[in-house]
Amino acid sequence: MVTYLLLRDFRATEMFKAVLSPNSLLAPSHSLEGEIEDFFEENTDRVWIAVLTLNATLTSEDSPGKGRSVLFQNTYSEREPLTGKCPRALSEAMSRAMSRISTQIIGDVQSALSWSNGMN
Repeated sequence: MVTYLLLRDFRATEMFKAVLSPNSLLAPSHSLEGEIEDFFEENTDRVWIAVLTLNATLTSEDSPGKGRSVLFQNTYSEREPLTGKCPRALSEAMSRAMSRISTQIIGDVQSALSWSNGMN
């Protein structure tokens, strides 16, 4: 689910020539890969919180004979209070947390690509 939310958000920016899904047959110039580190609800007596942590690594794929080059690796973490104590409130809080993380990742990818292109 996180993969497809990021795909949607990257495509919506219209800043990239193409944003490919993991099962695309096209050869990308760059790849973003990652993993979910935390995805849970934290409950205390006072508040319930959605916790989301992702690790992301951007690599350059267009270095013939050199393999992949890491452009950046970062961990993104957000905590979002639930507005209620029910599954719907958890889903909404996770969505807000994911939206903020997605914005951060897109900004970091833009910066890394600008820096990388300036080096060429």
